[in-house]
Amino acid sequence: MALLGQDIAMFLGISQETGGMYFIHDFRSSYPRFHWFLLVPQAWSLGIEVMFYLIAPFIVRKSNLFIAFLIILSMSIRIFTYFYLGYKNDPWTYRFFPSELALFLLGTVSYRLYDVYKIHKTNIFGFRLTNIIVKLFYLILIFFQFIPKAGIGHIINWLFYGFCCLSIPFVFDFSKSSKLDSRIGEFSYPVYITHILVIGSITPFLLVAGWQEYKGELAVILTILFSYILVRLISDPIEKLRKSRVKVELKA
Repeated sequence: MALLGQDIAMFLGISQETGGMYFIHDFRSSYPRFHWFLLVPQAWSLGIEVMFYLIAPFIVRKSNLFIAFLIILSMSIRIFTYFYLGYKNDPWTYRFFPSELALFLLGTVSYRLYDVYKIHKTNIFGFRLTNIIVKLFYLILIFFQFIPKAGIGHIINWLFYGFCCLSIPFVFDFSKSSKLDSRIGEFSYPVYITHILVIGSITPFLLVAGWQEYKGELAVILTILFSYILVRLISDPIEKLRKSRVKVELKA
C-alpha cells in the first residue's frame, strides 16, 4: 500500500510559511520540492502502475470498442490539460494517471494483437513479417532521438507509441525464447529502482576525489553490480520458491 499514491507527490507543494501541503501545477515552483522527501523518488511511477492494476480486471476484458473508447477518452483528457488548461509541463506531461491510461491500454491492444489476432504469424510475399518489423523497430528506436520535433513533438511521440504498440507482438515473438533477453529483462526493475540511490551515494565521494567527470560511467557500473546482487540474493530465491510452490499445487 505504501506504493499507492506516491505520484501525488509530484502535484504537491510545501508552504514555507505554514509547512502545509497544497496542490500545484508545477512542482518546480515550490521550495523545498515535496518529492525530495520520498524515500525512493522514482517510485512515483509504481504508484501509477498500481492504480492501473487495481482497475485492470474491470476493463481489460471488455470489448475492443470499449478499450478504444477509453484510449480516446484518456487522450482527450491529455489534450484538454495541454491546450485548454495550459499544463504542458511536468508533471502533467507523463505523471497524470487519467492521461497516462491510454499508454497502459495500448499494452492491452498489443497483447490482443499477439494472442487473439496473431499478427506476428503474418507473411508478406513469402517473407516473415516478424523479421522485417523487428529490424525496423530497433532502427527507429535507436534513431528516434535524432528526429526533429520542434513544434510537433507530441504528435511524433504518439506516432511512435502507436508504432510500438503494433511492433511489440513481433518483438515478443522474436525474443520470447531467448534466455539472454529474459536475463537482461530481470535487471530492468532493479536498475530502475536503485540508480538514484547509487548516484546519490557516490556523488559526495566523487566531489572529494575530483572525479566528477566519471560520474556517469561509475553510476552505470555500480548500478548494474548492485542490481546483479539484488537479482541473485533476492529475486532468484523468491522466484525459485514461487516455482516450487506452483509445482506442489499442480501435483496436488
